[in-house]
Amino acid sequence: MATTKKTETKKTNSELALEAHNREVRTAKQAKTSEIETMMGKTQEITLGKGTDKEYTVVLQFPGVARAMEIEDIAANRFNNIAFSALMEECVKDVIVSPKISSVNYWNSHPGLDELAPQVLRFLNQGLAGQL
Repeated sequence: MATTKKTETKKTNSELALEAHNREVRTAKQAKTSEIETMMGKTQEITLGKGTDKEYTVVLQFPGVARAMEIEDIAANRFNNIAFSALMEECVKDVIVSPKISSVNYWNSHPGLDELAPQVLRFLNQGLAGQL
């Protein structure tokens, strides 16, 4: 019974270097063509209490990728679930731009926090995904 010998072809250093160069050129081109318009500063209006005499509009502004990630990190509990109290405390600082709100205590005298909190989280996630 005849045995076949496997032949390994080793690449030369110049072939490896050429492959690395081609890969770098390809990834640089992909990085350039995958650019999107910046999400920083994009806004969204959310109307709370629609159809009631307590209706008002809140304007959200995307704080940039770094701050959005930081907000979500701060708001995540040890089980990686979002703690809406922490989320909203951070968002009154850098996401909710109108009306100017300095604390979540604003909602002691205004309705709509239960409507707003999940929409704020969705807004941050859409900005992180580049979909605002």
